[in-house]
Amino acid sequence: MQAKTLILATAITLGVAACSTRPTQQEIETIEVDCNNPQEQIATLEAERERTSSERLGRGVQSVAPPAVIVNIFRGQYDQNVQIASGEYEQILLDKIDEIERTCGLR
Repeated sequence: MQAKTLILATAITLGVAACSTRPTQQEIETIEVDCNNPQEQIATLEAERERTSSERLGRGVQSVAPPAVIVNIFRGQYDQNVQIASGEYEQILLDKIDEIERTCGLR
């Protein structure tokens, strides 16, 4: 029974981990602000924020469940899952949105 549970957990983890990848913290921080089209940049970041907000619990589970941890370390997604689960990733997105608004005088 325990082996079946482990296999099922691993299969679910692989399925979730196969979802599209997100921009990394470094990629977000290096986005050049384009004041010719700041609304589009902000909309993109807001959409990413909404998408990750709905996945916080699942990413938290992936950060602590042993099969998920192994898969996510192998795929290079462990750190980002921890960032999403803790809310750090959302803050990175909010900081970039704030930078765009300040730079382009939208505030």
